Amino acid sequence: SHSTNMLLNVCFERPLAIIRSEKSSSPGKQVSSSLTMYGINEYSSPSAQRKLEVGRQNIEVKRKFLDLKTQEEARSQKTLQSKTADDPRSSEYQAVTKAAREAVERAQRELDEARNAYMNISQ
Repeated sequence: SHSTNMLLNVCFERPLAIIRSEKSSSPGKQVSSSLTMYGINEYSSPSAQRKLEVGRQNIEVKRKFLDLKTQEEARSQKTLQSKTADDPRSSEYQAVTKAAREAVERAQRELDEARNAYMNISQ
């Protein structure tokens, strides 16, 4: 354990020194830009790669959810169109169709948010 700590200290001594000096010298400046100057890419780290992977999976899930909600909306539209205006359950069909439309819009917003979050991680 002692040798592991010593090894970690040796491996991370330089990057940590760079970060510390950057933070103390210029509080407003981006530390990551200094790291790239020294050949250290913060996005090649396993944790950053994992964040990107989770972001991609999140987008995929949201896309599938949007597809599902779009199909549900199409079915409810079709059902509504097949009914006559004097159908006793006409207002019920309209309410279902409206709710389906809102679900599609909500799913689209969630997908857009997931894409934006992914873009922010990957920049």
